[in-house]
Amino acid sequence: MRVIVMGVLGGLAAHVALAEPAAGSAAIPAAVMRGSAEVSYRGYVAGLHVTNMRVGAELGPQGYKVGIDFHVVGMAGTLLRAQNMALTQGGWDGNRAAPKSYESQGQFRGAPRKMQIEYPDGQPHIVASILPVSEPREPVPEALQKDTMDDLSAIAHLLRAVAMTGRCEGKVQLYDGLRASVISAVTVGMETLPLESRSSFSGQALRCDLEGRQIAGFPKDAGPDDMLRRVQHSSVWMAPLVPGMPPVPVLMSIEVRLLGHMTIYVTDAHEGVRIAEFTPRPAK
Repeated sequence: MRVIVMGVLGGLAAHVALAEPAAGSAAIPAAVMRGSAEVSYRGYVAGLHVTNMRVGAELGPQGYKVGIDFHVVGMAGTLLRAQNMALTQGGWDGNRAAPKSYESQGQFRGAPRKMQIEYPDGQPHIVASILPVSEPREPVPEALQKDTMDDLSAIAHLLRAVAMTGRCEGKVQLYDGLRASVISAVTVGMETLPLESRSSFSGQALRCDLEGRQIAGFPKDAGPDDMLRRVQHSSVWMAPLVPGMPPVPVLMSIEVRLLGHMTIYVTDAHEGVRIAEFTPRPAK
């Protein structure tokens, strides 16, 4: 399940901007960093609807909470029986997201999965995990766990960075309890998204292109040419949808290894969120 979720969230999380606005960038006042919103998405592969996703976020000057509810649907859902809920919360270390706790729970091919991480000293410590015994992995060295953030904290980092700078150059390192990844992004510029029946948004959006690469935590049977070692290329378009909140992803074009090239469209966005609804619970 985490392979799919990381493929999708890699696109969401890859926007890490410089600390200061670049000349000519469409930076948003720092005051637009207090509020909450819920955004819904649908993902398509080869024209088929394969995923539903809700993302909820609370942002404030002292910290953040971000939750996700992700399901694989249709024929892909029948084959993979995959779903995931996750919730993170943390504070800010300067302009950087500093997670305090992260929990993810769901299933993949009917098998339950769980990961709970705490950050008592600013570094990740696995509190609890449920993983299939049939998937032995190489351990992630401590040096590659240091100063990392979970994927949902990277979303909070993304929202703050784009709001503060209007750009998305930079790099972030993620660790989800199983694997470590490095994702980098560059600003392409403003583009006009046409009216699309699958999307609730059309108009001007900031495009960022990104590359993601797993660097540790590979399955023990993965060879040097395994597809998991390949760089993944994606693009994300961002625009303001909810008053009082920074721009959010409105379109994503992402490589997802198990499903192929996926296009994810925003379908709804509204102010306010019941963050408790994203609390991980056992999959049915």
